[in-house]
Amino acid sequence: MKQNFDLTENHIILCGYGRVGKQASVDLLNHYEKFVILERDEKVIEKIQENQQFQYLNGDATEDDVLEKANIRSARALLATFPSDADNLFVIVTARALNPGLKIISRVSDEVNIDKLLGAGANEVIMPDKVGGSHMAQLVTRPDLIEFLDTLLLQSTEEVNLEEIQCISVPEGDKTTIASMNLRQRAGVNVVGIKKDKGDFIHNPDPSTTVTNKDILLVLGTPPQIQSMRELMKSCDD
Repeated sequence: MKQNFDLTENHIILCGYGRVGKQASVDLLNHYEKFVILERDEKVIEKIQENQQFQYLNGDATEDDVLEKANIRSARALLATFPSDADNLFVIVTARALNPGLKIISRVSDEVNIDKLLGAGANEVIMPDKVGGSHMAQLVTRPDLIEFLDTLLLQSTEEVNLEEIQCISVPEGDKTTIASMNLRQRAGVNVVGIKKDKGDFIHNPDPSTTVTNKDILLVLGTPPQIQSMRELMKSCDD
């Protein structure tokens, strides 16, 4: 088993380096995420090695020992990107058994298999062709908006980013408002949305909107402002 992977934690495991996996790896790298690529094809491994920043394991992600080697028990997420739904199903079942709290996102090629993958333990299932077709249509109907969102979400620019940050500065059991947190003055970010702990979204929240420490804030700001926000959350939590 070839590798250039150092054991880590809170990382992402990317299974497969095909068309979808390759794009996912580029986006993860652009967002400074810690991840390791699992790939069983020796010829594909040679392509992965062309990028010195990629960490990888040469092995079959459907096997327990390969996932263990990737330190799956300490990972925070897994992306199953194989073109075969059967392979993705095996990965999901194995990964879920090894790490019950893992966030698993899977590719699906045949729409009839979506429920099977979700039932096996995937948190989210993505059909690349459907997403790609929808994206192309929106580039015609709302080109400027889609270009703007692509810049925020996919390119991780030096000018402005859209990020999600858990509202851990609020003491457990307490509630506070967006206005009282004073994030615009303290960190320079703008709160454009909130994901409540039950999964509901609040878009463009009013300053009087209350939040808890289980809510996720969607904030817009420059990379330094985003980092300042993260440090602020961390210091408040400490």
